[in-house]
Amino acid sequence: MASTTIIRYRSASAQVHDWGNGKASVSNVYSPTRRRGAGTKLMQKVVKFADIKGLILTTSAEPYGPHASEKDIPWLVEFYKKFGFKTPFPNKHPNWLIRHPSQKKHGV
Repeated sequence: MASTTIIRYRSASAQVHDWGNGKASVSNVYSPTRRRGAGTKLMQKVVKFADIKGLILTTSAEPYGPHASEKDIPWLVEFYKKFGFKTPFPNKHPNWLIRHPSQKKHGV
């Protein structure tokens, strides 16, 4: 059964859509402040959530929010890569990313 969880860190938030089959997508990742650490803390919470549940995450590096720009896509791809996301089809779909659960233990 599919479910959506909203994960927050201060004023930053993201939606994790668990499809009930070991896979989930991340969408609407947004922080009103940019390059001040809130997005990083938010994504740390997202990947911890996914790792605890054993979820494979997918996302698309698409600009989101009032100040979003297409120029942000390369920066967003690199941002997601810091959290273990990879671009499996860089030539065909350069902004589509996937992340497999980490074997690293997370404190609860």
